[in-house]
Order: sequence, then C-alpha cells, then structure tokens
Amino acid sequence: MYKAYYRRFLELHRGELHFTAHSHHYWPDVTREAQLEYWDDAARHVDGKWDYLYRAVIPETQRHIARMIGSKTPQQIVFAPNTHEFVCRLLSCFEPGQPLAILTSDSEFHSFQRQLSRLAEYSWIKLRRVAAEPIEGFNERLLAALAEAPYQFIFLSQVFFNSGLVVPHLVQFMEEIKRCAPESALITLDGYHGFCALPTGIAAFSDRVFYLAGGYKYAQAGEGVCFLHVPPGCRLRPVNTGWFAEYARSSTPQTDHVFYPDNARRFAGATFDPSGIYRLRAVLRLFQTLGLEIRDVHRYVASLQQRFISRLEELHHPVFNESALLYRRGQAHGHFLTFQLDSPETAERWVAELQRRQIFVDYRGSRLRFGFGLYHDLDDIDALCRRLRHRAG
Repeated sequence: MYKAYYRRFLELHRGELHFTAHSHHYWPDVTREAQLEYWDDAARHVDGKWDYLYRAVIPETQRHIARMIGSKTPQQIVFAPNTHEFVCRLLSCFEPGQPLAILTSDSEFHSFQRQLSRLAEYSWIKLRRVAAEPIEGFNERLLAALAEAPYQFIFLSQVFFNSGLVVPHLVQFMEEIKRCAPESALITLDGYHGFCALPTGIAAFSDRVFYLAGGYKYAQAGEGVCFLHVPPGCRLRPVNTGWFAEYARSSTPQTDHVFYPDNARRFAGATFDPSGIYRLRAVLRLFQTLGLEIRDVHRYVASLQQRFISRLEELHHPVFNESALLYRRGQAHGHFLTFQLDSPETAERWVAELQRRQIFVDYRGSRLRFGFGLYHDLDDIDALCRRLRHRAG
C-alpha cells in the first residue's frame, strides 16, 4: 500500500525481509531529496546557513512535530543529534555533588541505563528502578515508589524498548505523577518508541513534563535528529550548554553572566549536522501530503502484526509461538513484537539463523524483536512465515 514511497531502499534489498522497523525504519525516497536539498542550501548560504535553518527549516519542522504530539507551543521544541545529549543536559540542571534522587524503570534505553549506572557509583546519587513488568501493575508500582521519597528526577518510557509494552492510560498516569511529585521535580517522558507510531497527545501534561523523541525509528528520518519538548515557562539553566543556546547573541557573547533564552533553545547545544532535520521535515511533509495521520499508521501496522500473530497459530514453531510472545491482546502495543527466548546466546543464534534465511531482526538480551513498518504489506508477512516454517523443526 505504501511501498511506492520506499522504492530506493526496497530496490537495494530485493529478496530480503527487513523486520527491524523499530530500530532502523526504511527511509522514504523524499529523504534522499531532502539530503540533497541540505547540500544545496549549505552551498547557497555558506556561513548564513544557520540563519536560514533557524528562520525557515526549524520553525516548519517544529510546527509539524507540534501538530503530531498535540502541542500548541512549537517554539518549545529544540533539536539535538541524539537523546543522550538531552539526558545529560537535563541531568546537568542539578547541582553537582548535591544529593539527587532518581526514579525510573528497569527497561529504559541502553544509553540512559548505562549513564545512570555510572552516576549511581557516586554516593550522592540515589537510584530507584521500578520493574516495568508485569505491565498491568507498573503505574501503581511507580506511584508507590514516588510516595516513598521526594525524587527530583523522574524518567520513564511511553513504550518500553525491550518488550513493546505500552504504559497504560498514559495521560492520566502522567497527571498522577505531576500531582504526586515534588513541585521542583524534573519529569521526563521518553516517547521515542511512540513518536510517529502511536497516537500521542502531550497537551494535558506538557506544562510540567519534558517530552523526548527523535527521527531514527518510526519517523523514518535516520540518525542525527532528536528533539525535546520543554514545558513553557521553564527557567532551568543546564550546566551542559552550548553556543546555540544564545545563537542570537553569538557575535557578542557575555562572559559575566550566562544568558538563556525564554524558549526551548535554552536546552540547545553546539554545532551539529542539520541534514537530519531536513530529512525529518521531508517525512512529515509527506505524511501531511498523503493525509496520513499517526492513527492511520498505527492501524496499518497493527493489521500487519495481527496477520503475523494469526499465522503463528498455524505455524506451531518451537521458538516463535504465542507462549513466547510478549503481547497483551486488547491492550495498546508498540510497533514491534518481542519473543522471550531462554538466553541471550539463543537469541543471538536465532538472529544469525534468520539472517541466513534473508530475514533481518534484532535482539536485546534474551528478547528477539520483529518490527513492522509502512514499507511492509500482507504479502511480506506471509513470506516471513513461510521462511520461518522452513526447517522449523
């Protein structure tokens, strides 16, 4: 149905079945044109390309994103090459060496887990990780932990990267966190596995909650373009700061007082490759041209997932079957399906075996993930199951 928009990637991978849309979604053809447009703009504007970027490219991209996440304040969106940069910048809002209590889940993305594990080696860091599973009681467990201590930094995912499970009743839950957390607490929602995949509206909690996402996965724009939606009126002064935070004043930087703008750019960093923003803008323009809303994307991907699950019932595979599938019927789910295997070594062997069958998937620990995207159709699902059946015993 949508394959015509992914011709270049598909032609390069004829005969292959790429079910890693949750990790590296194929890029639509418009992103190649956007990459060339960036080159042309860089040649045309040279040093003036930054002025052009902030005058034309970024504002349009901010508006597209704001519309998709239900924000009325596009100026509260700031860009960086990766989400880890934003995490470090948010953490730098706290006084170094002073007691800092952090509340999160045990299923956050790898860079975040690693960074917090390193910080937890310091005596002044108190780290509490709440079990994400079983998902049915996650909200209650996190709120109970929040009631036990005045945490200053609260960070959780909308969709957990190692399962595809979705935080239930997100809006109400974030409202509860706002109500229970200390007034000064910094609350962050990682929406990376939800942005451009699940219909998401942050309006009800965006006055207090930082929302983090990017273009590498379902936004189909590739590396180097992530964004942070900053609560309006935020006055935090991150220690980790770069010259783009005072871009308008860069010709006459202040040395006696560090200036921060009144919008999201206070969380900006330094020089970066803006081509990812061009690619993201091109994808979001394509969605708008096609009249493709995120609910339509989600409905389409869910139909592919249901086809796969129904074929599994017929397949009777010793490994890829419903008993190993981390999926809850009737509940919201991310755009990848996860199988619990008995060990990371088994998962690694199966990834290699499937690759020999020209099926491309990935794994995290002992969990193997199949991701579905707009460049798939029902024929791809049937082909996948035929290849899985091959030597299934």
